[in-house]
Order: sequence, then structure tokens, then C-alpha cells
Amino acid sequence: MSRYDDLVSKVLHGILEIDDWLSIADVLLLMGTSSGDADRSDVRLILDCVNNSDLLKLGRVSDKYDEIPKPVPVEALLDHIFETTDSSDRSGLMMALFLADV
Repeated sequence: MSRYDDLVSKVLHGILEIDDWLSIADVLLLMGTSSGDADRSDVRLILDCVNNSDLLKLGRVSDKYDEIPKPVPVEALLDHIFETTDSSDRSGLMMALFLADV
């Protein structure tokens, strides 16, 4: 059992429960924190989990779900999210990235 199995299980349950994708902000809530309080290590755990799971994928939504190919660029995404010091802006960026089941 990998260290990501519990998080994968929570994410898959959340997706099933709402019958929709979960944003990174949603997953943080499942982990017991908010996107406004999350730090790089919290978001890194989610992104690493996606990279290490055959059951999850990450993407953005415009007109449709646009999958980000694996391995997802963890450092680039973290830099993009955390380059702003405003927690509301960071939360918005986290709400724009979605986890889906494969």
C-alpha cells in the first residue's frame, strides 16, 4: 500500500459522491485544510498523488476537460500557484485545476 492510497481513496469517494471532478481546493478540504491556508507541501502531496496513481488524472477546464499529461509538472504548477502572496488568488488558481478519475 503506497502512502498515497488514503488520499486516492478520499478523492475517488469525493468524485463519486458529487458525480463531478474535484478541484485542488476541494481535495484540500478533504485533507482537512482550506486552499487559503494550504502551503506548497499540501498541494505537492496532491500533485504527487496524481503522478503516482493510475486512477487519477489532473486537468483544466475551458470548454471541456483538458488533461495535463503525466507526469504533471509539479514544480511549475507549485510556482504558478504560489507566486502570488494573495491567498484569494492562490485559491482561485487551485480551483482551476481539477482531479478526475481515469
